[in-house]
Amino acid sequence: MADPWKPGALEAGPGETSVLLLTNSEWLTHQHRDTLASIVGHPPLLAYISIADGECLARERFEVIEVSLLALFFFKGSHKLTL
Repeated sequence: MADPWKPGALEAGPGETSVLLLTNSEWLTHQHRDTLASIVGHPPLLAYISIADGECLARERFEVIEVSLLALFFFKGSHKLTL
């Protein structure tokens, strides 16, 4: 899976606009990764989700991090990630 933030991820020829070269599954994987990182990094979002799930903040943080790690190692290319 190519990292879109590295040089060379954007390709443009003469007279062309640059287009990000990602497949649908790569794009979804990046979206899930960034969303989960945002939830862990913003305490109000984490508190909102922990209240909705009826869990404490530490347990919810652990579960979100666990899902994000599982996404990296086991669901590469899959878009069936759930919290």
